[in-house]
Amino acid sequence: MHADAKVVLTLFVMGTGPRSVRAIVNVRSLCENVLPGTYQLDVVDIAADPAQARAHQLLAVPTLVLPGGGTARRFVGDMSNDARIVEALQALRTERATDG
Repeated sequence: MHADAKVVLTLFVMGTGPRSVRAIVNVRSLCENVLPGTYQLDVVDIAADPAQARAHQLLAVPTLVLPGGGTARRFVGDMSNDARIVEALQALRTERATDG
């Protein structure tokens, strides 16, 4: 990955209810703290596109998918105060710095 390329994260949600909105806000906040200006968050509403749930074999939503070396990492829930997500984002930042 080039240092100037954005990290693409995908957040799968169901509609625009409170859980979905909270997950979107939380992920954006985490990304702005760890990867400011270097990420792209794609939000996929599986209520509008249910085929995406099947294509990505989702079992629950909200689900955040982070790119990984061969295997994407997945996180499920409202994404609040999740140290595991912060660790994964920091690893992506470090990977970007060493690949550049």
